[in-house]
Amino acid sequence: MGVALVIAAWRTRSWSQLLKQGALAFGAAALVSGWWFLRSWLLYGDPLGAVVHQVAFRGGRTDPLTLDRLWLELRGVEMSFWAVFGWRSVVVDDVIYRALFAVDRLGLFGLLILAVRQTWLWAGAMRPTTRRVAQLRKELLGERLPANTLVGLGLLVLWSGGVFVALLRFMTLVYAEHGRLLFAALSAIAVLLIWGWRQFVPQRAVAVFSGTVITGLLALSVICLLVYIIPVYARPPQLDQAALEAIPNRLDVTFGGKMRLLGYRVGADTVQPGGTLPVTLYWQCVAPMDTDYTVFVHLLDEDEIIVAQRDTYPGLGNAPTSTWQVGEAIADTYLVPIPTTAYAPGHVQIEVGLYDHRSQQRLLIYDTDGVPLADSARFARIEIVPSAESEWPNPVRFNFQERIALVGYELDRRMLAPGETARLTLYWEALAPLDEDYVVFVHVLRQGDQRWAGGDGAPQNGAAPTSGWQVGQVVVDEHELSFPPDAPADVYEIEVGWYSATTMQRLEVWDENDPRHEVRSRVMLSKIRVVK
Repeated sequence: MGVALVIAAWRTRSWSQLLKQGALAFGAAALVSGWWFLRSWLLYGDPLGAVVHQVAFRGGRTDPLTLDRLWLELRGVEMSFWAVFGWRSVVVDDVIYRALFAVDRLGLFGLLILAVRQTWLWAGAMRPTTRRVAQLRKELLGERLPANTLVGLGLLVLWSGGVFVALLRFMTLVYAEHGRLLFAALSAIAVLLIWGWRQFVPQRAVAVFSGTVITGLLALSVICLLVYIIPVYARPPQLDQAALEAIPNRLDVTFGGKMRLLGYRVGADTVQPGGTLPVTLYWQCVAPMDTDYTVFVHLLDEDEIIVAQRDTYPGLGNAPTSTWQVGEAIADTYLVPIPTTAYAPGHVQIEVGLYDHRSQQRLLIYDTDGVPLADSARFARIEIVPSAESEWPNPVRFNFQERIALVGYELDRRMLAPGETARLTLYWEALAPLDEDYVVFVHVLRQGDQRWAGGDGAPQNGAAPTSGWQVGQVVVDEHELSFPPDAPADVYEIEVGWYSATTMQRLEVWDENDPRHEVRSRVMLSKIRVVK
């Protein structure tokens, strides 16, 4: 805005106009938002409030934003700029993303072509030449745009670039794959993309092309609303008498005398790591409620370890229990995501219940005499099968910065007593020549980052240091996880990863089978239980 005001004042040679319009523009901005910057400065010592974002986003970024990682995170920014809704929980089909990525890259390429053309045209116009050469240049490169148009486009590029640089700065502070942070420059970006696309359209078809683009984007907005957003946020319809009588797998279990689980339907008998298990629950209200209870759907293995879970309000929050009427019944489907590191093969049982999110107290199931029986209902038996045919157990594909990949893992036991030892076998593949001996870490964690077993060091079981690995070689790396005698009875998590012995920086890692390519600093494997 300041640059535009300076240009306008320079053209009119009226610096008093600059002062008046600048005072008006910046004064209005100060009245609207100045109080926020002042408040952030007084409360946090930072007028931009960046420190608050660092606290809110898990303490801020813990590792540097390298070029490799930036490239991956910018893909997430691009996805959410176009079509990611519900705090990254609602996405569209991959074919739509591919089409959108293609058209925005086409627009950027067109802008580059426009810049080159106009540079040549203006440079040529300043040099003496024949009429024939000038005509030929016009035929090849098109019309020379007026200076006012070029200045306007330059201001749009300046503003869009400034917002993008600010986003990059923010991404160095926190994990922020949020395309909405570019919306401050949305109008400028839209105009620039249109100008870029126009470079591939004949002048006579520009009007038709512009109308087609507007119609297409409007149609995409309607499709996103009707196909992807409304179904997710719609309140589940009430079941009529015929639907109640047709409920499969009857249970008729009542929680706290308030909610009755009439029955269930499971979408599949088998599921793979990285997949999703649909579980439909048929609920009925049997008493008025003033609390919004949370439904939990857990998948428990033979060792009572929660392999996967989904905790949410009924109807994904669109049917809070405090709004239910006595007798109202719905069919509510929960999509339970299975971690890619879920142990396979194996079996799990579904566990369902309700709890108060504030107190974490579960609703109990009582018998006819009022004696509490349990705080959850368990049913069905689902088989977890390996996600792919592989010579390695529990096949996965975690990529550590294009250097090393975790292709599988195995535990000799997942339940043990204090003082006992479990053996973890990791299968690593060398993706590139390694000129450094990286350190592998295997940690067994409880309640966050309390370390109870494992350690850091070179690959075990006689494996060579990483500098001696050959590209494509799979290295078998065994680790003993020895628990101390005073280890509390609990469920523990296993984290693995690599870091440089020189810089102490962890290698970034992402799941190659995850289209989002979320980058992390470690891989969380199957959980392990310690019992007394």
